[in-house]
Amino acid sequence: MKLIVAARKCVLFVLITLLITITMIPSVVQSENLSEIKVHLLNGKVDYEEEITVSSPKGLIISTNDSNPYSYQSKVNEAIGLQFDQYQLQLLETTDLQEVKNLLEQIKGIEDIQLTTTIEVVKKNNKNYFLLTVGGFPTIEELEYVKGVLQDSGLMDAKALGMLHWSLGTSTDIEEANTQIEQLLNAGFAAYLVQVNSQGEWVYQVWVGKSSTNEEHQKLKQSISTAFPKLDIKEANEASYILIKQGGYVEQGTFYHHPVLVVSPTTILNIQSTDEQSTILVRERTYQGIANRYRGELNVQLYEGKVSVVNQLSLESYLYAVVGSEMYSSFPHEALKAQAVAARTFAYQRLLNPRNSIAHIYDTTADQAYYGVAKETSIIIQAVDETKAMVIVRNGTPITSFYSSNAGGMTSDGSEVWGNLIPYTSVKESPEDVAVLDGTYIWYRIMRSTGQTGYMRSDFINPINKSHPFLNVNYGIINAEDVNFRTGPSIYHFPTITTLPKGEEIVILESVYENNAYSWVAGPFSAEFITERVNEYQLKTVASFP
Repeated sequence: MKLIVAARKCVLFVLITLLITITMIPSVVQSENLSEIKVHLLNGKVDYEEEITVSSPKGLIISTNDSNPYSYQSKVNEAIGLQFDQYQLQLLETTDLQEVKNLLEQIKGIEDIQLTTTIEVVKKNNKNYFLLTVGGFPTIEELEYVKGVLQDSGLMDAKALGMLHWSLGTSTDIEEANTQIEQLLNAGFAAYLVQVNSQGEWVYQVWVGKSSTNEEHQKLKQSISTAFPKLDIKEANEASYILIKQGGYVEQGTFYHHPVLVVSPTTILNIQSTDEQSTILVRERTYQGIANRYRGELNVQLYEGKVSVVNQLSLESYLYAVVGSEMYSSFPHEALKAQAVAARTFAYQRLLNPRNSIAHIYDTTADQAYYGVAKETSIIIQAVDETKAMVIVRNGTPITSFYSSNAGGMTSDGSEVWGNLIPYTSVKESPEDVAVLDGTYIWYRIMRSTGQTGYMRSDFINPINKSHPFLNVNYGIINAEDVNFRTGPSIYHFPTITTLPKGEEIVILESVYENNAYSWVAGPFSAEFITERVNEYQLKTVASFP
């Protein structure tokens, strides 16, 4: 009897222990409440793109967010440029494409500000003119600031372009409208074929000019009236419009033409392939130099005054590319399945706590790497499908499933990073992460007799049996002539301070691995620099964890 009672107590103890453990350890559950996700591909505040170029093997349908939407259908594999009507700076107008290429290289060398360029092609007097611009800018103040930077950099005085246009009225005959545009262009005026949402109907108009100030705008009207006295010139004040232009881009020295749609600032463009099975290519989003292709649809809009692109697709389709971007398909199948569950759980947390008002999640390692369909394989798709809708939860709530490609040999408690305890993280050794360093060079941080410190590869130093009297470290001797003495442990990222002669005696302060993805040294940095960077880049979105 006592044995039975003892056994019952033992079973009860085990059950209680299991219950306590279950409430503490996350578990994998099935959740069907997982649908579509919006992924921020291009964030204008970070990526600085002013023109987005898209295409699809079966062509695209581009529409607006109006109640009576505008719709444009591209040709098979035709690239379409998308811009927003904002302030710009025109740097150059020339018939010489090489002049454009030279100026593009010059702009790349300006370090004071991030600049992106767009190229418009205009045919005047039977010649192609290339108009090189930078921007857009949401305000005239930002335009003036960039103009000043360009002038300080020795570039010619840039011409300000704005969003003030004159309309010549509705055109029912497109050929007649194009003839009118040709006459205006030949006379020196900037003229465009425009589609305008007028009283719920999309109609064609001819617009003239892109003035940035009202004074310029009125002077332009007078000039048009003098040159073409019979034209009926009115303000172009429609809220929704599409300017149709010709443009292009330079890639590896070759210029590629394509149509460009310039849309009103408040417009949101929805982009879909004509075939649901086809993908959408975004030229400005690349991985290892190749433009990414995406499933689903794209939304292009101005967000906080800058061009942003959001990819909207099913969560499971998103995971096909995420798992392939975060792991090689050659990894063990169970590892791929575990990665799929972790990535799905992380994405689910972002669905519940979006990054911003237009997207749930970023496509970079700030959240999860997402390089499009090029990273999909049949093995990875199988791993995602076999774990469909599985997420990791704790106390019925999805966890924030942080993961990394490596832990540098040791994981850390969440409180070290975010300041608050994450109950489902642990501190443990990760020997697999250290094993990859076996073939990595060892460098010494050394000190000369002058007190000067820097780095040198260890195979150029012979340690000697001599201890420093105060620092509890040993001395060494340089064993080769004119060895580079660098600011950090890498020949690629750290400049040479000087060269040291053979036989010089130095102090070996510490040993470190050569800088690599798993172990690196940065700095030294001043306290002011570190404070500024921490305040600038600290994450503000992770306040608490389920």
